[in-house]
Amino acid sequence: MRTTLLLIGILTGTVLGGNCPAAITLPETRSGIGVQVSTNGDYEISSREPAWTFGGSVGYPIEEIKAASGQDAIGAYQEVTFRWNAQFSGGIRRYDDKPAVLFSVNAPAGANAAKVAFPSFTRVPANLHGFSYREENFAPPSFQLEQNGTPWLLFDDAANTAVLSPAANFLIARLSGDGQTGIASGLKAEVGTLETPLTHRSLLVFGRGVGATFQAWGGMLTDFYGKKRPAYDADPTLKYYGYWTDNGADYYYKYDKDLGYRGTLLKLVESYRRQGIALGYFQLDSWWYQKSTREPDGKPGKDKKVESLPAGRWNRYGGTMDYTADPDLFPQGLAAFQKELGLPLVVHGRWVDRESPYQKQYKFSGVAPIDPSYWEDRMAYLATNGVVCYEQDWLDRIYFNSDLGRAVGLGDAFTDGMAGASAKHGLTLQYCMPLPRHFLEGAKYSNLTTIRTSGDRFEPGKWRPFLYASQLASALGLWPWCDVFKSGETGNMIVAVLSAGAVGTGDAMGKEVPANIRLAARADGVLVKPDRPMVPTDDSYLKEARSTGGVLSAWTCTDHGDRRTLYGFAFIPGKQHPPDADHSWEINPQALGIQSPAFAYDVVGKRGTALAGGQHYTGVLEGQYAFVIIAPIGPSGIAFMGDVDKIASTGKQRIADIRESAEGLKVTVLTAPGESAVTLHGFAEVAPACQLVNGKNLPIQYDATTKHFTVAIAGPAIGGEQVVTFRHAGTQTTRE
Repeated sequence: MRTTLLLIGILTGTVLGGNCPAAITLPETRSGIGVQVSTNGDYEISSREPAWTFGGSVGYPIEEIKAASGQDAIGAYQEVTFRWNAQFSGGIRRYDDKPAVLFSVNAPAGANAAKVAFPSFTRVPANLHGFSYREENFAPPSFQLEQNGTPWLLFDDAANTAVLSPAANFLIARLSGDGQTGIASGLKAEVGTLETPLTHRSLLVFGRGVGATFQAWGGMLTDFYGKKRPAYDADPTLKYYGYWTDNGADYYYKYDKDLGYRGTLLKLVESYRRQGIALGYFQLDSWWYQKSTREPDGKPGKDKKVESLPAGRWNRYGGTMDYTADPDLFPQGLAAFQKELGLPLVVHGRWVDRESPYQKQYKFSGVAPIDPSYWEDRMAYLATNGVVCYEQDWLDRIYFNSDLGRAVGLGDAFTDGMAGASAKHGLTLQYCMPLPRHFLEGAKYSNLTTIRTSGDRFEPGKWRPFLYASQLASALGLWPWCDVFKSGETGNMIVAVLSAGAVGTGDAMGKEVPANIRLAARADGVLVKPDRPMVPTDDSYLKEARSTGGVLSAWTCTDHGDRRTLYGFAFIPGKQHPPDADHSWEINPQALGIQSPAFAYDVVGKRGTALAGGQHYTGVLEGQYAFVIIAPIGPSGIAFMGDVDKIASTGKQRIADIRESAEGLKVTVLTAPGESAVTLHGFAEVAPACQLVNGKNLPIQYDATTKHFTVAIAGPAIGGEQVVTFRHAGTQTTRE
């Protein structure tokens, strides 16, 4: 970090008995943010767009006030630093090129954690809506300002937005206030008296658009911690279609008794291979290792998880006793099973029982291991047994049955140890049952690739919380995982694919629906998905904030250069659709990145609608959900919709590139071994001509009434790349 004395810090006013105290003002720069700090303890943050002001006071006169400039991982900044109350010091860092302010407060040992609150605003813009996340597992959304370690969104009816969040000490942080007369960012009172000095930070970001500002906030937070945001295919769970055995799957604590657990799963994978369904990994849930019968608080539970199955330490539902494969299920060990299966493993982990031998061997806080040696030992075991991803489940129970939320540093010891050891051994992480603060903690870890944003057994009643929590995950560089469902559930499959995160199902043998699986993945198991997670539109935030209800709309996209394909999804939240509910919905392509005329294809209704530049797509929900694909109509006059048999029809795993000119479109198509053909489709005013790059003409099927065309591209037997050109009839194509 570079810091230099800022000689242009401006002193205004006078202290000679006047009404205007001395102050330092950081004038508004390119970021549109201004800062003023007065020696009487007042401070003020102003933004140009939106024209908002937040003001507060440290409650004491301040001393040693000075200004400096510097650079951190977020960018170049100017900062005012000062001291107050003889023991606290702090700073307000305003970034030159980003509409953001980083607050810091330094508290000494012996200070009361409840007093470590900075900023503490008492002047807040009027008539703002609030949004945050509840302190519950999977971070349910709330249109109230929840008092916990969540970020707070404050926005007006024009979607002008500010986001305030902790930027350090995430597991003991707390936002408080009502968002109207007061807002404070500090620490949980349960922390009590600080045993060592502590620095706490908070980040305030301004912007236009709820979703855009949320994403900008998360990008700055991950930049600050140096996180390398994982790509959408960063590990097998993100790159490939997978099989899951967790709660809601047919083989969750259940198997064919004639085959045994191991035999059932081996036969299942063999069956998939015979059908040409490629899996990229296999998940083992809590049944695979040895557990107690005790709850996280130590209270006794049932002797057996499933009464109809044999007794054994695997068939229990308590804490971890021995985190190794249960010998009753895997007599040759986990590595031997993984080799038989022929797939990388994703494995589940829970809290460690209070009477586990690990508790005597390593340091613990309640049921949470806080000893790096524990994590080193267990991650080394997993790495040598074919595991590629460790799923830490029950994060909420671990948090509430330990001192992770009551003592400085213990939470970081738990999560840092896990992340460090897993990264050392080449494993990625998935968080499950996270609180909002766990999402923020994830801003620190490059190998935390996925996070559960929905309760167990995905279904339409969970779509709403899943999408709002996906916004939080996406902002922090985490890919959402919706949890297991059945492959025949088309609506769930669409939402899972458009989440751009993990996609996996848990059908019993013979119940899988191959055609639906192929909507998500190529023949080699590679997922075809959008570039970013699907999240609610700004309109959805505004409707819920105003309590107007109705349809929730969400969006995601695929970008090829400056050419964007939008995917829009809509449904009425909840399991029931009241007959008097408003089923109309709309999506604004221009606000979401398509400035040109476009064509919207209703995937459910199999019909299309031409849209002028700036025109909204409007529809009426006729079933459980609506799903539209919106493609731009550029200079070629062709709206290219991609692979007709894929949910994310222009996902880069199928459509690697799209180049457009006035003469036509050039499209690069990727195929996998075993795919005999790929059918592309689109819309044009007249039937286009289609050729392979070698000059071979391909027959186009064109409906003059709907303007819809399709063309089948034969896939090479070994898979590979095919370049296809579309042009207006009569236009010559130059061979390359």
